[in-house]
Amino acid sequence: MSSEEDKMKAFKEQLLSVWDDEKVQEKLKQMLAVKMEKEVMCLKEDKKEQHTLDRNKAFAKCKELEKELAQSRTEWQRERDIYQKHYWVWQSELDNIKGAYEQQLQRLRQELEKKQEDLNEWKTIATPFVEVLHMYQLLSDLSPVIKSQVQDHFRWQTPESFLICVGQEKNLLQLWDLVKKLNTACLGDDRSILLKLLSYSVKKVNGSYGRLCYDLRQEQVGMRFDEHFHIRYRYESCPYNGTIKKVILPGIDLIHAGKVEVKRKSVVELV
Repeated sequence: MSSEEDKMKAFKEQLLSVWDDEKVQEKLKQMLAVKMEKEVMCLKEDKKEQHTLDRNKAFAKCKELEKELAQSRTEWQRERDIYQKHYWVWQSELDNIKGAYEQQLQRLRQELEKKQEDLNEWKTIATPFVEVLHMYQLLSDLSPVIKSQVQDHFRWQTPESFLICVGQEKNLLQLWDLVKKLNTACLGDDRSILLKLLSYSVKKVNGSYGRLCYDLRQEQVGMRFDEHFHIRYRYESCPYNGTIKKVILPGIDLIHAGKVEVKRKSVVELV
């Protein structure tokens, strides 16, 4: 056992002495350098292969993305073409509808303008008759006694005959005479209606001449009494001179060639 240990010890000492030899150390260094160089080369090769693999994967991924992009672009263009086709169809239909509505609107506007012109024309034609009917209707509001005397005097039975009657010059003065005669028997409403009728008759007579021929006198309360233009109301109870307290019935003037002729004097009540 001791002999074996001695051998082993001797072998170790011999081995250590070999390691200490410069040639051995140099050889070991060369071997280590070669091994390290191989290891480095292997590592470089591995990295090169890994880089090539990664690059190939990246290239493949890029191709895949390009393919997907191309497909997406194709799909988008297809949808765009469909949309544009529908858009122009819809735009054309919309233009047609718009054009039809504009034509219809223009036609309705023209029809409305024509109807408005017709209405204005009918209003122009009908206005005098509306006024006649209004005045004729007022006569029915007179009290029975006054209404009877007015109708008996002028003998109109229809709006047409009424219009002809009130538009005559002789009837205007006769109407004034009748209103003066009936004045004492008139109530307030009757007097108002008769004055409206008298004013309307003046208007129609002037209209028949196409100019101002007759005019109702515009007397003012407070004016001095003038027998050339005025007559007293209820002679027995009215002073002969003084100022006008109330206009009972306006007089009628005839206007001709710039001159004024008193056809009927105003009936006034004096203070």
